[in-house]
Amino acid sequence: DRLLRLLRSETLAEEPLALDGDTLNFDSQLERRLYEDFTALERVGEAAGWRLEREPEPLLFGESILVPDFALTRDQRRVYLEVAGYWRPGYRERKARKLLALDGAIALVMAAPEESRGVFGALERHYPFLWYQQETISAPALLATLLRAYDDFPARLAALDLTALLAEVERRRHIPPAEA
Repeated sequence: DRLLRLLRSETLAEEPLALDGDTLNFDSQLERRLYEDFTALERVGEAAGWRLEREPEPLLFGESILVPDFALTRDQRRVYLEVAGYWRPGYRERKARKLLALDGAIALVMAAPEESRGVFGALERHYPFLWYQQETISAPALLATLLRAYDDFPARLAALDLTALLAEVERRRHIPPAEA
């Protein structure tokens, strides 16, 4: 959180965010701030290799469609993030039914405000949850949730060719942390 305060701009602009010629629109300042905070962690190599993408592909299941707010990708692993920030009870109830219908069939993290535990609490058996307060989703808390729920470190470690890695370290003498 301290790192993010140092990296974050003083104010969040209201206009769409432009990146590499593309313009990103956000449903809320909550989503915009999460995007800016998480991508700031990415830029300084503190996102554990995860990359955040806004409005990924729609997910089709049965007669339903879900357009997640974000996708997080590391290597071949893709985890979707659904932010349930909209306050209307009908919206929350429809969202909860839709996610329950998926029954954990996709890798998904759910971020929801604390006051919506009554509607979304039952989904905690199906998806990892990140409960937030005061209209702020913590990027470090999201990263911790990802690592807790979808950590594939043992598999990635097992896939390493240690002999080749040691030879490369010997040859180069130093490998930068971001590359490592």
